[in-house]
Amino acid sequence: MTMDKKKKESFLFEKLYVSSLILLFLKGYNFFYFWNIHVILFLSFNILCGTLLFLYKPCLQQNFQSVVQLGLLSVIYILISFGGYNINGIIVNVMYGFVFYFFLLTSASIKKTALNGITKVYAVILTITFVFYVLIVIAKIPFPYQKITFNAGQYEFNNYRVLLERINGDFSIFFVRFNSLFLEPGHIGVIAVLVLTANDFDLRKKENILILICAICTLSLATYVLLVFVVFYKNLTVKRFKYLVLIGIIFIALFIYFAMKGEGFFYERIVSRLMYRDGQLVGNNRVSSKFDSFYNSFFQTDRCYLGYGAYYSDLNLGPAAGYKAYVVQFGIVGMILIVLLYFFISFKKNRSVSLLFLVWFLAFLQAAYPLTPTQFIVFTAGVSVIESKGRKLKHDSSC
Repeated sequence: MTMDKKKKESFLFEKLYVSSLILLFLKGYNFFYFWNIHVILFLSFNILCGTLLFLYKPCLQQNFQSVVQLGLLSVIYILISFGGYNINGIIVNVMYGFVFYFFLLTSASIKKTALNGITKVYAVILTITFVFYVLIVIAKIPFPYQKITFNAGQYEFNNYRVLLERINGDFSIFFVRFNSLFLEPGHIGVIAVLVLTANDFDLRKKENILILICAICTLSLATYVLLVFVVFYKNLTVKRFKYLVLIGIIFIALFIYFAMKGEGFFYERIVSRLMYRDGQLVGNNRVSSKFDSFYNSFFQTDRCYLGYGAYYSDLNLGPAAGYKAYVVQFGIVGMILIVLLYFFISFKKNRSVSLLFLVWFLAFLQAAYPLTPTQFIVFTAGVSVIESKGRKLKHDSSC
């Protein structure tokens, strides 16, 4: 085989591998067009592409830190696999583990290519669907649709093929929020902030600007909290402190204005959820009252250490998201291990990498999906890209 032919084939396999990562990114957050395609097909395609890439272009990097990361990941998936799953569940978990192993060890250039691809595809999907959101929801232009459901009726939508319009739950009260082709506005917004932070919030790139605009238009409280946190963190210097104080005053003034007004869509969706009623934050509604009652007694049982695993769904505790749901499913040990894994992946002397970890951790508290390829791929690639960028800047400044 000639050198040129081998280079062309390795380039092709790299593109196929990156494409498989983009598909997993979308599947991980239930992209509409992938609902009826089993995750095993996505995982198999990724493993095949990764194997071919490795055969033609050895690209795996290994050091002490990666050994620690792989060790933690191994323990996590061993505990999950022995959590009452049947043979199909164990196979899927093993495949997930292999996918994450391989991506952890891939070179920085492949991680950068993957993050760039994910960012551009996500920006295109959000932008196109947002245009149709304006036409259908805002301008009220009639488009053909059909009613569909997901997850045994938990989610109900008007399906326009280019937009999902949520018609049940509190998402359809007063105003239909931007849902794109995913399940919830909060899913879009939170992963958007994670993608932007992984890109070091580089707003010189038009795809990042488009993602930011679409994230703001989700009217997701969690998204706004993360965005405000990122702005304060990135500008937390003595020189810029007065500007942060000014921004804080503006936010407080707007909050007081809408709180005193006591009505309207923005009041219902954002301001009212930041108020305290009956001793708790109104917006802290990630779990049902049935789940809360169960959670309070959960730590008095032996299950609190390793969780209920595959038997979690049999508990029928109602809607639940965030770290509490994760603890009940995977236990205290499972939660400690996953936080340690993400911590060691981001264990770098870099302020922007620390910000990425903090954004992920806040997102984890609100909606705990750390073992989805969506979060794992973006986070791991982001750490690599930011660290490489930091090394380049340090090298340029020393020249």
